[in-house]
Amino acid sequence: MLEFIRQRATGVIAWVIVLGIVATFALWGLGDYLSPDANVYVAEVDGEKITQNELQRRYLQNRARLQATLGDNFNPAFFGEETLKRQALDSLIEEKLLLMRLIDAGQRIGDQQLRVTIQSLEAFKTNGVFDPVSYQNQIRVQGESVEGFENRLRLAILTDQAVNSVVQSSVVSDTELDAFIRLRDQQREISVLTIPRDRFAATVEISDAAIKNYYDENSSRYQTAEQISVEYLVLDADDFTTDIEIDEADLRAEYEARKSQFVVEEQRRASHILLELDPEADEAATAEIRAKAQALLDRVNAGEDFAELAKQYSDDAGSANSGGDLGFFGRGVMVPAFEESVFALAEGEVSGLVQSGFGFHIIKLTGVQPERGKTFDEVKLQLENELKRDKATDLVIERSERLTDATYENPETLAVAAEELGLEIQTSELFERGHGTGIASDEQVRNAAFSDEVLRGNNSETLQISGNRIVVLRLKERIEPQTKPLEEVRDQIMATLNHQAARDAAQALGERLLADLNAGHDISEQLAENELTWTEAKFYHRNDGQLDRVILQELFKATKASEKARGIELANGDYALLKITAIKDGDPASLSAEQRQVLKDQQQRARGNSEYTAWIEMLKNSAEISLFEKNI
Repeated sequence: MLEFIRQRATGVIAWVIVLGIVATFALWGLGDYLSPDANVYVAEVDGEKITQNELQRRYLQNRARLQATLGDNFNPAFFGEETLKRQALDSLIEEKLLLMRLIDAGQRIGDQQLRVTIQSLEAFKTNGVFDPVSYQNQIRVQGESVEGFENRLRLAILTDQAVNSVVQSSVVSDTELDAFIRLRDQQREISVLTIPRDRFAATVEISDAAIKNYYDENSSRYQTAEQISVEYLVLDADDFTTDIEIDEADLRAEYEARKSQFVVEEQRRASHILLELDPEADEAATAEIRAKAQALLDRVNAGEDFAELAKQYSDDAGSANSGGDLGFFGRGVMVPAFEESVFALAEGEVSGLVQSGFGFHIIKLTGVQPERGKTFDEVKLQLENELKRDKATDLVIERSERLTDATYENPETLAVAAEELGLEIQTSELFERGHGTGIASDEQVRNAAFSDEVLRGNNSETLQISGNRIVVLRLKERIEPQTKPLEEVRDQIMATLNHQAARDAAQALGERLLADLNAGHDISEQLAENELTWTEAKFYHRNDGQLDRVILQELFKATKASEKARGIELANGDYALLKITAIKDGDPASLSAEQRQVLKDQQQRARGNSEYTAWIEMLKNSAEISLFEKNI
């Protein structure tokens, strides 16, 4: 789903970076070479098709984002490929549908807004300053054109604006907020009588017959996991780089050809005050805005604080709050009139009035970073590694085609491909579906190994896996699940039966006490006999950490207080009796104005997210969506 857009934890910028600058699965263009034909489609939305390549790219991006977010806590077993692919497809369908509706409505993103967004991206900054060279290089590395990236960025900004327009348009009234506070902060007075399961555990006797009977009826619970090992071939670009030599002349030629990439042109930092002017304004309107701009310029020249004037009067919403600061930028970024003025100023100097297509500017130059570059010796090792990598990638591409052909034409063996390509057939340790070591630590390898094709004895398809490696595998050994001997699991079964019997005994006593209590009988003697006591009645809120979560959930199910008790089994097998004796609503007056505003904002966002979800569902219900299941 579009959950990461709806939450907007880091805004459109992170959204675009996730979509465009994730290289963990890219093998210098090898991914595109090996991926399915671009004309294979997985879905169609009102005539607009979604390709298999798009789905695979989104799936890998989402998986990489999950892995980066969770770090060492990432467990591939919890994130099945099928589930993640369906989520990726859902998000693609929703985005496609949303963008189609927005574009049909004539919505667009202008060049200046696009430029400001790009310059704000941390990924394209060097020492906190937008770096045009880094910007172009990063896009080039991904095998994408600047134009292509900027088109995707326009769509991302457009989508984010649409989401915000829905989410931020929701309204929560003070009456609704008060009602929410009364419910959220509601407290309930409760007394608890707990009957511990452990009290009965020591008296439970488990017979051998009961153990044998449970074992026979539940033998499937005590099976070993299916295990397999595989033989595999690996093509890894890193294996080829050590044998590749690059001539000094080639390195110098590469440096000269790319010299501009290693030079950061002069950067200038400026602040401005903008008074907007309609490009079609007549002479009178233009003169009026010019007069206002001149009055502000006079105040600046008289010594008034530039930043404060920008905050008060600038029409540039993107920079006004920061005193008009536009950050560092080089030539070719701003409109010509603005740029010409900036690069004509001395540091600290203020321009005269500068007119552009946006209106009248007053510009102050606040910083200068001279052109700087790297020498050949400084980038020699980098160039050498890149050229080696390029040559190694060419070898991998050429050999991957041969590997695919050889393993497909000889599906019953890897030996032919190994001999033809000079590769070693390697063997994995035994591993299970959910986890493995070595090559089997990669989820794609495990999925392929347990696929019907490989289990039938055929070679797998060519896989591009983590570490930018190309792998083909086949089954070597398979160990079917087996039922463990009774003696091996006897203690485990005995513990299970003991737990169940003790739990049942606690519940039986609890239900007897509950019945007597609600019938109006005095149960004090029974409580004394079993050494049980009620806790003191206290008020608890719905997220109180002092009570068991199951008790809290039961406590807040009740619609009113009652003299009647209720019984409930706890997760640990204990049994509890509950008395709810009073209900006290939360007090809206207990919150400060600031706390109320924060809470209102949260409620508006929550309502806006719900409305956005409903809107998307409405669009989907009114659209013609076809899924091509066999291609997913």
